[in-house]
Amino acid sequence: MLCCNFAPDIAKIAEGQGCVAIGPVTRVADINDAIARGVAAVRSGKACVIDVHIDPHHGRNLRESMQVRGTE
Repeated sequence: MLCCNFAPDIAKIAEGQGCVAIGPVTRVADINDAIARGVAAVRSGKACVIDVHIDPHHGRNLRESMQVRGTE
């Protein structure tokens, strides 16, 4: 059986490699906190991965709008 909507847990993969792993972040409201935690980790000398999940259809209208305006 083929899984069509598989989203790997990138944070767990990064954690397994010794990185500070944040996520998966699935809500816009949580992004600023995740970034702040990531910056703190990097400033302390650690590698950090932030796993952010986005809607695969997000930006479709933006891209179309950019094409209409000629800004793409």
